[in-house]
Amino acid sequence: MRIMIQIMISRLSQDIAYYENIVKELEGKEIEPIDFGIYDTIASLINQFVRTLVVPICKSKKEFFNFVIENESAVLALSVDIQGRLAQAEGRSDSQTYTILSKLILHKRFKIQELEYYKE
Repeated sequence: MRIMIQIMISRLSQDIAYYENIVKELEGKEIEPIDFGIYDTIASLINQFVRTLVVPICKSKKEFFNFVIENESAVLALSVDIQGRLAQAEGRSDSQTYTILSKLILHKRFKIQELEYYKE
């Protein structure tokens, strides 16, 4: 179990590096503002999501992987929800924010597939 946790920490470090690279790509670029109403809605969704997180005590590899996959899937669903709300509010799907969220969603889907593979 300890080795799996170390692997997950390593994967988390890779995720952080991925997100930092996205931030670096955006440095110096003018980013479109987000309407305050939609920003407030997104902040509320994230706050609700964070308050529902419960970390179980995992006694087996299967329980641990199931928890991680369920958590990652929930983050993916939240990201897709936010992206949809942004597209609906903006009336388009070609904004910078939508594009960035698309990258994050694809990355998250890949990570979930990878976890599913290692779960077996």
